[in-house]
Amino acid sequence: MKKIIKPAQKEKAEYFSDFSNTSFDCFGPEAQIKFEFNYGSEFDGSSVEFHLTGEEAKHVLNFIRMNLSEGKTTELQTRLESANENYDDNMDARDWESCDYIDHSINLFKYLLNDE
Repeated sequence: MKKIIKPAQKEKAEYFSDFSNTSFDCFGPEAQIKFEFNYGSEFDGSSVEFHLTGEEAKHVLNFIRMNLSEGKTTELQTRLESANENYDDNMDARDWESCDYIDHSINLFKYLLNDE
């Protein structure tokens, strides 16, 4: 027979930026960056995750976009073109919610490609 000695309690959590210690609202962090290290790395098998504000994430994205290879730039350009096509298709279907998400992806690709 199971006797409940102490009923389960709902968890209450608050998120803070790992850079500035800024508190996030009830929706959690604006951006999460996760590094996973694989074989051959000094940190093989390790992972670490950071919670950041949107502005803090932009600082990391700026570093990334300044160091992108030509191959990655080409891949991002292809993904941008595909996202634009998907956006047009969803616009024709009047799927506004999907359009919003696709538009956010388009903006990210443009940012990374310095094509704002």
